[in-house]
Amino acid sequence: MADIQVAMRAADFIDTIGVNTHLAWKGSGLPYSHQDKIVAAIDYLGVNYIRDGVPHAGYTLDQYVELAERGVQFNLLVTSDAFNETGDYAHDLDNAERLVRAAPGSVVSIEGLNEVNTWPVTYNGQSTAANLALGRDVQKLLYDQVHAHAGLGGIEVLNLTLGGLRERDVGPLGNMSAFADYGTFHVYYGNGDQPAVTLAAGVSAAKAMAPDDPVQITESGYYNAIHDMSWLGGGVSEAVQAKLTLNLLMDAASMGVARTFLYELMDNGLRPTSSLEGSFGLFRGDGSPKPVADAIHNLTTLLHDDGSNAESFATNPLDISISGMPSSGKSMLLQSSDGDHQLVLWAEPVIWSMSSLSEVWAPSQSVTISLGEVADSIRVYDPLRGTGAIEQASNSDRITVELSDHPIIIDISDDGGRVVSDAPAAPAAPETGGSAGSVIGAGSHALVLEISQDFYQENARYTVSVDGVQQGGTLTANAVAGRDAPDIVTIKGDWSEGRHTVTVDFLNDAYAGTPETDRNLHVEGISYDGVDLADGSATLLSAGHKHFALPATADWAM
Repeated sequence: MADIQVAMRAADFIDTIGVNTHLAWKGSGLPYSHQDKIVAAIDYLGVNYIRDGVPHAGYTLDQYVELAERGVQFNLLVTSDAFNETGDYAHDLDNAERLVRAAPGSVVSIEGLNEVNTWPVTYNGQSTAANLALGRDVQKLLYDQVHAHAGLGGIEVLNLTLGGLRERDVGPLGNMSAFADYGTFHVYYGNGDQPAVTLAAGVSAAKAMAPDDPVQITESGYYNAIHDMSWLGGGVSEAVQAKLTLNLLMDAASMGVARTFLYELMDNGLRPTSSLEGSFGLFRGDGSPKPVADAIHNLTTLLHDDGSNAESFATNPLDISISGMPSSGKSMLLQSSDGDHQLVLWAEPVIWSMSSLSEVWAPSQSVTISLGEVADSIRVYDPLRGTGAIEQASNSDRITVELSDHPIIIDISDDGGRVVSDAPAAPAAPETGGSAGSVIGAGSHALVLEISQDFYQENARYTVSVDGVQQGGTLTANAVAGRDAPDIVTIKGDWSEGRHTVTVDFLNDAYAGTPETDRNLHVEGISYDGVDLADGSATLLSAGHKHFALPATADWAM
């Protein structure tokens, strides 16, 4: 590969990243009930765009305004419920205007109805579930009403979306370019698939509906419910989610996708994290970052450009060649307003095994970057490892790097190298632990677990539930199996008499091909009110859960 000449502004790349939220769930008792966690998570990611429904005065409007005051901008989604009540969009557009008045410039787009085949609307006596072609009429109505609304002038309109349909299914909608400024589609992945092929199909389907418009992917992401096969493919571990999501963001930008909204900010709490719907989050339900949130934070920190002309300067070409790339290797050239270029390299080998439901180790490959002239500084960064340079060269025209299965960033500078800006610290989980003496909850009965781990790269994380109700937050194992005394975790409660089920859910499995590079979780024993459970031990070799039955006997009176 040679002669990369065209650079994208680094700030423009960061602006391709958005995230879905559910701010209207503030009163649900679910994770989105906590505005402070939402604010901290968005700040930590370093992204500027949110996709959510329209705000409601007296309920969620203040939340939107608070985020807008922190620099967040919104793609507002009109709702099928409001449309079905009135037959038009007036209610939703009036709510959008309230946000525009309260926080001018905060609304950048209004999106058509969400997955009209799955969440149908009725118009002129027909339903979009039975007649997909009706989508043309309801999208045209939105486009006309937005442009006629005095308070929404200049706000762009995104096309409606479809759920679970492919390009060959969108024919009844025809060419909708005249009714939208952007084509849209939703793209999800199972089986640990690398993103490029499915993403390209989604972009093609969006273009099939609106061939003259640029594209935004308004929902896309990976989930952690490894054993949930309801989409004909399971999820991936948190570590693999981080790698695949970084690849997804790079692929989307390189394909020209104007913005990709990841689904979703936090595990939403609708179902347990062992289910598909409950495990899409970049953050866990307690607000703590998953590795994918850390990786995006590092990516946006490394590429952050605070120059006054960060989104307007003219990029310069760079005489550069790349040799030794793997067959799945890709590259993108960025530039910041200080003149530095950032060459991003990534590769997409198979990194997930559907047979073992675990990570597949991907060997690295040496790749050499050669420049047309000597650079003052060349520094290499890995967003999975932090924001410090992992290697560097001075006064050189080349560097050799190791590329495996996720993006690395090579910063090329003629003035000594960039200084990475400070960024918000990671949000802390409200309750973590697992070390000896940890006590969770209060009550007259005590459930005690002995926990250890096989350590690899980071400590094993897990949750404990009784009868499906999670006890405390995300827990962290500290003891190493075979070396340390196990962690003692005591959970107190006032449970009723009868049989009960204790569930331990292992969250962050990792495996890189050897016993020394294998993270596992061990439940070494369980007792209740001082009585040991006969079958109270297990080893969790992959992410997922293990149930333990507490029998209803005199010794186990609950």
